[in-house]
Amino acid sequence: LHEPKASDTITLNLQIYNFSTCSNLTVVLLWVFMAFLVYYVKHISRE
Repeated sequence: LHEPKASDTITLNLQIYNFSTCSNLTVVLLWVFMAFLVYYVKHISRE
């Protein structure tokens, strides 16, 4: 009596959750970096 489906589904859900969290963090960091880059360029061109 072994039911690998339940544990496999839980593991898969955890992997998907971790992946989506990492990708969301990457997107947020990318937007922050782009915003900083635009601000930096505008500040440099102003002087």
